[in-house]
Amino acid sequence: MLDILRRLVQAVTDAATLDEALTIIVTRIKDTMQTGVCSVYLLDESTDRWLLMATDGLNPDSVRQASLAKTEGLVGTVGSRGELVNLDDAPNHPAFRFLQETGEEIFQSFLGVPIVHQRQILGVLVVQQTTQRKFSDDEEALLVTVAAQISALIAHAKVSGRLHLSHADGEKPIDIHFKGVAGVAGVTTGTAFVRQPPANLRRVKDARTDQPEHELDEFQAALGEVKAELRQISDSLAEHLARKETALFDTYLRMLEDHTLSGEVCQRIRSGETAPTALKYVVLDLVARFEAMDDAYLKERATDLMDLGRRIL
Repeated sequence: MLDILRRLVQAVTDAATLDEALTIIVTRIKDTMQTGVCSVYLLDESTDRWLLMATDGLNPDSVRQASLAKTEGLVGTVGSRGELVNLDDAPNHPAFRFLQETGEEIFQSFLGVPIVHQRQILGVLVVQQTTQRKFSDDEEALLVTVAAQISALIAHAKVSGRLHLSHADGEKPIDIHFKGVAGVAGVTTGTAFVRQPPANLRRVKDARTDQPEHELDEFQAALGEVKAELRQISDSLAEHLARKETALFDTYLRMLEDHTLSGEVCQRIRSGETAPTALKYVVLDLVARFEAMDDAYLKERATDLMDLGRRIL
């Protein structure tokens, strides 16, 4: 399960938008659990309704169209109670509410878990099955863990204005209010700090260059900076950690010195691609190769490669 979660979290982190992230979640969970449906409902506070935001298995036209009142249906039960619901015969449950536009009439089993961030229920993650069966404890644990992992992503999208529910695309959202817990009494002022998201290889736009030598110099400079940074981190941690704990940085350095990575990037740059574009394709290709391997250790190197790619970018 840990490997599944690691891959899912990595894919979600690399997603360019929240909609893309939610689509990845429902698709991966449906495939992993081998269910007929996986869906995400989020609470639209302006209407106090659960809005279907993403689904794999229900009618795709019902996304952002189908909704339930806050206490309506099984989704409303999960959301209002803040606890999971696991049913083998969902249509006969008193709280069941059939949404015709979703095409869910063929599904019998239901497992829904709340998506909670700092004790606030943001949404509900649901899987459904055509056969009548109770979902296992392991399946419950997986869904609960995924819901916990994505809660921060949704909360951040909400407060940053990237989560649009009732608002049409491009329309300015309403004023955003941040709620916090006071650490001490009194009032203070200060300068806000905006934490920019980390570099994301998948978001690099394809571009060409007519100055390949300049791009090569930029790439080699970035490579040198990353090597120096890794050596500095390794040296600073060596005084406090055992040798095996700092071995990861040696692995990173060996990867950077391997001609497979730098050589292929340089070759693509010479063919006319910009350094970021070349880096993106080389790293993502290597990551895909490692992820396809059967050996668990080699699969883990895919994560290391992605991290190195981000550092260079």
